[in-house]
Amino acid sequence: MTQADSPAKELVMPPHLSLFVGVSPALLPNELEEDYSELFNMMANEIVPTTNLEWFAVDTIVDLLWDIARLRLWKNSILVVSRHAALETALLRTHPSTFPNGPYRTKISREEAQQWRTDPEKRDVLEERLEEAGYDMDALNAGAFIEAQVPLATIDRFLCSARGQLNATLKEIGARREFAERAQGPQGARRGGGSSPRAVADRGEAITRANDLHPQDRSQQAQCLPEHRPTDSGGQITFASQCAPAWPSDAN
Repeated sequence: MTQADSPAKELVMPPHLSLFVGVSPALLPNELEEDYSELFNMMANEIVPTTNLEWFAVDTIVDLLWDIARLRLWKNSILVVSRHAALETALLRTHPSTFPNGPYRTKISREEAQQWRTDPEKRDVLEERLEEAGYDMDALNAGAFIEAQVPLATIDRFLCSARGQLNATLKEIGARREFAERAQGPQGARRGGGSSPRAVADRGEAITRANDLHPQDRSQQAQCLPEHRPTDSGGQITFASQCAPAWPSDAN
């Protein structure tokens, strides 16, 4: 069996996280818990979390993706609903000038908008009236956008916030992993590629310490990580300490 044919190792979440990670939020009608679980498993297999903190990050990412999907659906629904309002407005403005103003005019426009959706023959008559006044399908769609400007702007702000949080979380995972690799690399090289038990233990401690750090403490911690390299001093082999590379800023 080739490597491509071999089954992938199953990713198992630590049992002590089951109460906090991968728990479906309160669902709306037409939302399924199975869909949420499928999304969570997909992102867990993509990110392959190795620490408790990374499991919590995966949970945050899935919640943000779920919210983004909701907001995009709501944005489309708002446009559809607003198009009905735009149609009523267009019908209201295209009534004959002899038509009385006031509540009666509005009532007739609302009834005509309903007939537009239910009566094909009446729709043809109304379409002809709108076209004569310059209202084509594009004009009605533009009217729907104008009707929905305020709610669409609100949805866009929520989408922008969710995407910003998503990008920040993904960037944080990558930064922590990069820091952990830098922390363990020189120590593994010092002991013949990290094959000894002590090297493996040191590497595990470095990864754990890196993932427990607050982002503000990383630059300070990076200066304290020793890099040991052999030097010849008076015929004896000694080890010189060198500061590890500085932690990259978020701007990079």
